[in-house]
Amino acid sequence: MPTRRQLPERRAALDELQSRSAYVQPSSNRWIISSALLGLIGAGCGIAALVVTYQGRTGPAVAAADPLTVVSRSEPSAGTPQESERSRARKELAARLRVAATSSTGITGFWESAITGSVEATERTATAGPVQLASRQSTEASAAAEASPAAEASPAAPPQEAAPEGVVDGQQPAGGPCELALAGAPEVTRAATAVLHLRSTCGTIPRISVLYDGHTFDVAPREGSVEVDLFAGRQAVTLVDPRGGRAEWTPAANVFRGVAKAVLIWSGPTDLDLTAREYSARPGGAGFLRASQRGTLQDAALAGRGFLSTVDDAKRGQEHVEVYTFLETTSSVRGEVAFGVEAKPCAPAGEARYETYLLVNGAKKDRNRSSMGSVACAAGEQASEQRGLRGFQARLATPLGPI
Repeated sequence: MPTRRQLPERRAALDELQSRSAYVQPSSNRWIISSALLGLIGAGCGIAALVVTYQGRTGPAVAAADPLTVVSRSEPSAGTPQESERSRARKELAARLRVAATSSTGITGFWESAITGSVEATERTATAGPVQLASRQSTEASAAAEASPAAEASPAAPPQEAAPEGVVDGQQPAGGPCELALAGAPEVTRAATAVLHLRSTCGTIPRISVLYDGHTFDVAPREGSVEVDLFAGRQAVTLVDPRGGRAEWTPAANVFRGVAKAVLIWSGPTDLDLTAREYSARPGGAGFLRASQRGTLQDAALAGRGFLSTVDDAKRGQEHVEVYTFLETTSSVRGEVAFGVEAKPCAPAGEARYETYLLVNGAKKDRNRSSMGSVACAAGEQASEQRGLRGFQARLATPLGPI
């Protein structure tokens, strides 16, 4: 620490330097005096912070604020007498401060390097022209651009939207909802039956439920087509795909003109047979019809008689139907057709409940409900003519009469 005896001597040196440097701004003189006093009383850390700040700054404005340098836009260029005088003043100031601070250990070297570095940095900044400054700024900007991350050049692509769950390549999943529709107009036959062509969004249709007149029948389509016997007249026919979807169709009234049907409907596993005997025909002969001898549409239309348009072996579903269809033509003879219901021999034990009725020109008549038990194998050996026709009370008179 400087002694009281040394303080007047140092202050005199600073006053003499200030008088010779009349061109230094008053505010800068006060800063120099304050900084020198702080440095002399041991505040080297504060001086160090200020000097480092001045060393890090660039530009004419900072150079003008340096207490040891005067920078002015109108200042003469380097090499003039005034420039030489300023250089001598700075060197003399540095020398006096170095001598005055020799008694303070550690401050001499720091203060000397701080003053010298600050002066040199100020001189370089003051003498640098606008072109040099612009070139330096351009170089720094280029370096910053090269150091920028490459990831900022192009944004990441947004993730693609996931496909809906359960859908593969736009196809409906197996067992999913389906849509069922009629593929064209139904083919209606002379016997009041209809072939309905179907299509489904789920492809091949393995099974169809036919809802007609309050009954449900399970049918296996053939090449996408289902044949429906219109035994209930002008009622809506609804086709249901168990996988999903349904279609509906209603026949026209003229489909039933000149047509009569004898209908047997039952439920359960017992296999029942509808039997028709035309004009007192003998069993096994022409005109005696059952599932094993059902006749054909072509023969019936030619002779003006009937045939079994639908038979059922009771192996599919819970409800079953068998239908005899009579086609009235000019060849039809006057007489009547009798019907019977019989159970197949050796059928599973149980009782089948059934319903019978006639449909003439689209109108139901002679409706009857009854039941029948299974037939033992021994009873099946009896001749049909010995058993006779039973179970179907109504008889069909031909010709059919007026509509």
